[in-house]
Amino acid sequence: MGLDLRSRGAAVAGVVTALTVLGTSPALADIYWTQYGGSISSSNLDGQDVVELIPEAGPNLSQVSVGPDGHLYWSSYDSNQIGRSNLDGSSAQSDWLQASEPTGVVVTKSYIYWAEDGNGRVSRAKIDGSDAEPDFLTGLFSPHNLAANSTYLYVADTAANRIVRVPLNGGPSKTLLTVDSPQGVAVNGSSIYWSNMRQGTIGRADIDGSNINDEFLAPGGWINGLAVDASHLYWSGYTSGYMGRADLDGSNANSQFVQTGGYSASVAVRGSAPTVTSVSPTKGPKSGGTEITIKGTGFYDTAKVTIGTQNCGSIKVSSPTTVTCKVPAGSGNQTVKVTNPDSQSATASVPFVYTTPTPPTPPKPAKQTPVKGCVLTPKKLPKHGTAQLLKAHCVTNAGQQVRVSVTNLATTRGDTRAYRVIRKSNGRVYVKTFGKRVALSVKWKAPAASGFTAYSIKHSYRV
Repeated sequence: MGLDLRSRGAAVAGVVTALTVLGTSPALADIYWTQYGGSISSSNLDGQDVVELIPEAGPNLSQVSVGPDGHLYWSSYDSNQIGRSNLDGSSAQSDWLQASEPTGVVVTKSYIYWAEDGNGRVSRAKIDGSDAEPDFLTGLFSPHNLAANSTYLYVADTAANRIVRVPLNGGPSKTLLTVDSPQGVAVNGSSIYWSNMRQGTIGRADIDGSNINDEFLAPGGWINGLAVDASHLYWSGYTSGYMGRADLDGSNANSQFVQTGGYSASVAVRGSAPTVTSVSPTKGPKSGGTEITIKGTGFYDTAKVTIGTQNCGSIKVSSPTTVTCKVPAGSGNQTVKVTNPDSQSATASVPFVYTTPTPPTPPKPAKQTPVKGCVLTPKKLPKHGTAQLLKAHCVTNAGQQVRVSVTNLATTRGDTRAYRVIRKSNGRVYVKTFGKRVALSVKWKAPAASGFTAYSIKHSYRV
């Protein structure tokens, strides 16, 4: 059986409330809340600039939730619909998704979940509304408010006096907390919070259900929706006409943080803005194609990266703290900006610099040397005799054949047979002298090869 609070009279008709926040909320984020008359209002995070964002969102609004896809979602119990709009209230569709008396709604990066009080179940569909699974979680008594983090869905099963936890992948559920008539539920990284509408209290426990404090706060009145951001806990006071706020440790509680005009059924806080802490590398050629890695926080799966005014290509968000992409062609110094689908963005403190590439310096050619000492350079030549200049098959380390040349620099007298060069078929080379005065210049050479300089040495001899 569901807990139909409308039976308590016209003054409290439609009290099915909640608030769920995925992530954290920085300064300048928006607060959204539903009104008994069927409208949704919003303000800055400091509670200023209150506006009626969607005048006619639907009858008997229950939960309102900010999705990581940059949309606002709400459930309308009486119209059997889930509505959706942009975060500025534009393109509002009060009948975006059909549901059976929905009493709560929350959106993750992949799915939208909604509670159905009369059916005692939670249903879900893909984030575009397709492939509905009506019986995602069954066996509930009176499910109302929903909350989610990256791993679990949390359900306030009001009439059963419990909060149920179920893995987002559809694994087995468990009763995480046994508490008195929980109505609103919200979670952050370390804690779970719930409201007891009848007693005017807010409870808190560790995210695993331990260290329960049933009266963490006691603002009084009818407390419905709850939300947490990076530093605050928010609650909607249905009968007080105000939204309350306190620090996450319960200090600095202000039950009149924002005047809502009465009968505020639920409240939601916009997701966190991203931050950029580093970009690597920060330089690349004008032709583009450099893959950069951006580190920071709060990156959504569908985040966009721009380099100046151009989109970065091949974007991959591997985690909420890391995104990679390939820079487009460009020039000069360009800002690197990450923008989430909710239009919140962050800009890197250091620009990406397009550079003119320097041609690579060719490698310095290696020096050629004869292999195994095959070049012979005698200290002197015999006056009458033979000296070897090359061994057989003499080559360098580059595989080039070594050749030798002999030139007589002196003028001989008498017999012109002053010397003779003897070359063997196997490559051996000798010089033979005949007792005449000679001045010989001997050169050993091998041509340059790929990656090697030319080889050349010279010796002079007098006989």
